[in-house]
Amino acid sequence: MLDVIIPTYKDVEGLKRTLASIPERQDINIYIVDDCSGIEYPEDIQDKMLILDHNSGPGVARQAGINNTKNPYIMFIDTGDYILPNSFSTIMQTIKENPNVKVFSF
Repeated sequence: MLDVIIPTYKDVEGLKRTLASIPERQDINIYIVDDCSGIEYPEDIQDKMLILDHNSGPGVARQAGINNTKNPYIMFIDTGDYILPNSFSTIMQTIKENPNVKVFSF
């Protein structure tokens, strides 16, 4: 139901912090978009990665993530940011109660 897009550039530790804050749920897909940083990422997240072929900035990385999403709702999280506990439960409840919502900030 919700696709999370995380643009990243040369920040493996920040990315680990961000990913650690996202609960594993069947209704959430995670897309990590590397902006051609040329660094090695841990194997356990490589299957979630889209690596751009040239550095273009976070806007292009976000758009590349959008182009690969499958769900009707999209959330952006920057590398190094994190989600507070129970946030996704609140987000999913908001979507359930307001299925026609187009944009909301959390």
